[in-house]
Amino acid sequence: MGQCFLYREIMLKRQVADILRAHGFFAPDRRVLAACSGGTDSLVLLDILRDLHAAGGPQIICAHYEHGIRGAASRADADAVAAYCAARDIPCVIETGDVSRYARTHKLSLETAARVCRYDFLHRLQEQEHCDAIALAHHADDLAETVLMRMLRGTGPAGLVAMRVWDGVHLRPLLHTVRAEIEGYIRAHELHPCHDLTNDQQDAQRNRIRHTLLPTLCTYGNRNIRDALVRLSDLAGEEDDFLTQYATSELERASFGGGLSVSVLNTLHTAMVRRVLRLFWARVTDGQQDLSYEHEERMRRLLTREGTTQCELPHGWRARLRYGVLRLQREETRTTQQGKEEEIFLPLTHEYDII
Repeated sequence: MGQCFLYREIMLKRQVADILRAHGFFAPDRRVLAACSGGTDSLVLLDILRDLHAAGGPQIICAHYEHGIRGAASRADADAVAAYCAARDIPCVIETGDVSRYARTHKLSLETAARVCRYDFLHRLQEQEHCDAIALAHHADDLAETVLMRMLRGTGPAGLVAMRVWDGVHLRPLLHTVRAEIEGYIRAHELHPCHDLTNDQQDAQRNRIRHTLLPTLCTYGNRNIRDALVRLSDLAGEEDDFLTQYATSELERASFGGGLSVSVLNTLHTAMVRRVLRLFWARVTDGQQDLSYEHEERMRRLLTREGTTQCELPHGWRARLRYGVLRLQREETRTTQQGKEEEIFLPLTHEYDII
């Protein structure tokens, strides 16, 4: 191992240790759930976390979700993760799922279904094992790809944040580490990661961005495009934190009778109204984050109308404007005496027993 790489390895481990310390996780009584697919990135993170545990860092539990998409290859990945952990006395939990069936049932792409199932497994296991954080191996190249992908979809300022080192649940110690450094660690330590052939295919949008669009932008646009996108995400994150604090105070000021006062909202800048509406949606729906721009605009347009009016929102919710107050109401069904189903809307300002 050359001196140059030895220095980079020390700096990489120090970077991970510093992030653990910054968020209160570098202690032997803390527990971190390390998600490991068996691929290069997650294997390096798991290996570093194992070394840091021996140096007084947190307890580590490895989590692997065997999605079954690639048949025998998926099972081989699970076996490889289990063997790595067994050789190093790392507790390991492996769950096998049927992502293909889940995708068909919920009408999702395989990529989306795999992500939903994997995160569901990780969150369940975190609670079961009483872990303080879920460690994910996203790195700087992943962040740049995600920012660019969201830009292509027309995301707003908050969407440019893409990923955070710590979001309250997920810890990403490698988020500002480039892929080349991670691959160098693999070679130097003679680790043997699994290779997912689907990552080489061009049919998924992320793979097209990784293998075609980003290299093209690097050649003909900005040779430091990755660093520029990461910097954009960091700056967006700082501004988003400030604006979220501001929007939270405005949400409290506008709150009235279980809803929002239209007269208060109409004193705010349009951009702040959108943020307040998103916070209100997340608060009432217990954390739902899938309010689209179109849904925001539907609610915002209600604020310009008079009388009683409403608009439809995701998951059976509706926004209803009445007497100058905007409320969110969940669509319910009840059966009348004639046996017909009738839709009803229950205001969220009271508690109800559905019988």
